[in-house]
Amino acid sequence: MYGDLQATTAPDGRTQARIGLETAALWDVTAGRPPKRLADLPASADTWPGIDLDASGMSRFDPTSRYLVAPAANVDRNGQVREYMQVWDIKDRTRPRRLGSPLPGRPAVSAMSADGNLFAIDMVDDELTDGATSVALYDFRSKVYPRRLARISSTGGSDFQSVAFAPSQPVLAVADGTDTRLYDVSDPARPVRLAKTLVGSGGLVTFSHDGTMLAAADLDGRLSVWDMADPLDPRQLGQFVAAFPSEQVSAIAFAPDDRTVWVGGSPTGADRVVKGWGLDRVRRMQVDAPAMACRDTDAGVEPEVWQRYGGGSAYPRVCP
Repeated sequence: MYGDLQATTAPDGRTQARIGLETAALWDVTAGRPPKRLADLPASADTWPGIDLDASGMSRFDPTSRYLVAPAANVDRNGQVREYMQVWDIKDRTRPRRLGSPLPGRPAVSAMSADGNLFAIDMVDDELTDGATSVALYDFRSKVYPRRLARISSTGGSDFQSVAFAPSQPVLAVADGTDTRLYDVSDPARPVRLAKTLVGSGGLVTFSHDGTMLAAADLDGRLSVWDMADPLDPRQLGQFVAAFPSEQVSAIAFAPDDRTVWVGGSPTGADRVVKGWGLDRVRRMQVDAPAMACRDTDAGVEPEVWQRYGGGSAYPRVCP
C-alpha cells in the first residue's frame, strides 16, 4: 500500500503498477534507484483506469512482465458503475498500449495462472435473475482476444471473495465467503470440482510459492493453513487466532521462502496493519506430527485433541 494506492510489482522486480481512485500509473522501482513514475495508463472514451479502492483489486502481471491486467471502470446506460480488467502491453514501459476489450468482472476477485495462460475473474451473471455471480475462466494465451472457456457458479447466491491458482498443479481455489472449493482445471473448458471442501475457509485465499500449502483468512478472524500436497485430500495444518474478520482483510501472501504468511487489512477503528505468522512448526507438522506431539507434551496428545487438530489422520499411539 502507498497511501490510498494499491501497488503490484511485476516478476522482473523493476516495474510496479500503482492503482488508486480514478488513477493508474507505471513506476520504475529498480533496486538501488529512486522510484520513478514512467507513464499513466490512459483513459479511453468510455473507460477509465483505477476505481474505488473498496471494490478494486491488485493488478496482475503475466510471468514475462510484458503484460499487465489492471482494474478499470465505466458507467453504463443506467448510470451504474461497471468494473473491468483491462489488458495492457507494457513492453515499452513509458508508452503502455491497451489491448482488446476490457474483461467484465470484479478486479478484487481475479487471478492469473503461474504460466500466464489462464485468467479467472468474478463476474455478475446477467443470465441469472437472482444476481448470482460466477467465476469466468479465460484462455489467456492471446492477450488481445482472451477467450472465455467456462464458468463456475456461486452456491446459494453468495458472492465470491477470492480465487487463486496453484503454482505447480492445475488447481483453482474458489472462496465463496463461507468455504473454499477446489477445481481441477487441467481441462480449463471443463473444470472438475474436487471432492473435499475447505470448510470455514471462505475469505481471501493464496497458495505458497511451492504449491504445497494454502492459507485462508476465515470469516471469524482466524488464519487457516492447509496442506495441499495432495489436492484430492487437503489437510488442515493449523490455525492462527489473532487476525481480524476477513471482510477487513485486504491482502494475504506467503513470504518468498514460504516460512511466513502475511495478512494485511484495516480492523474497525484502526489504521492499516500487517501481521505475520511463522510456519516452521507447520512445516515440521507436515513431516512428522506424532513425534512433535510427543516431544512437546511428554506424553502425546489426548484423543479428543488429536481429533480436532490432527488433520483427519488416525490417532497415533506412538509415545513411549
